[in-house]
Amino acid sequence: MPLESWQYHLYVPPSHLEDLKVRYPITILLNTRGMEPHIKQRYQFTVSSFSRMFGVLGVKEEMLSLCREWAKGEEQAPLDCLSYVDAYFRKLWEDR
Repeated sequence: MPLESWQYHLYVPPSHLEDLKVRYPITILLNTRGMEPHIKQRYQFTVSSFSRMFGVLGVKEEMLSLCREWAKGEEQAPLDCLSYVDAYFRKLWEDR
């Protein structure tokens, strides 16, 4: 009985096994204890924007401090698309 196309096993030569290793992303440990849920959500939203712009390892403590300040405020970020969100937070970062 012939095999269906989805039943074939993928052969990977041993020379390419190194390329297939799973790399686990490093995450930023966020201290969000004691934050109200809506503030915590705004904080994580802001941190995700900085992570997209600067990379996870590029987010500094000063940026996290700005994220905390913004999360506690009432300002709204533009929610049209992520590019606008990132541009908004980059401008906040540069204007501080």
